[in-house]
Amino acid sequence: MRNKISRGEVLEIKNTGGTLITGGSPYCLGHIPLVITGDVQPGATGVGDRSGIFKLTVKAVDGTGNVPVTSGDRIFYSAGDTPVLSRKDTGVLYGYAYGDVPTGATASIPVLLA
Repeated sequence: MRNKISRGEVLEIKNTGGTLITGGSPYCLGHIPLVITGDVQPGATGVGDRSGIFKLTVKAVDGTGNVPVTSGDRIFYSAGDTPVLSRKDTGVLYGYAYGDVPTGATASIPVLLA
């Protein structure tokens, strides 16, 4: 196929912010979920994985308060929250829980990117 650019499993990103983007952290390029592969300094270009299962920090809350996270739940990315991943559906769909987090707790669990 002559018009294929790449497999799309790794995408370049440009850090246009003023702070370091840490390798291994969740990131969204618009509505495309990524996990950054290495530190990206402000103004620099880096890459992020577009597919796979990654152990990431997730908080067991949604828009109404504390709720559990169970395997198969949709996980959303909200840049203004700490941590950025939770069940709050006001963010960007990031992936699917592949582990459990008790109600209101924060834990690192496997997340399958959407």
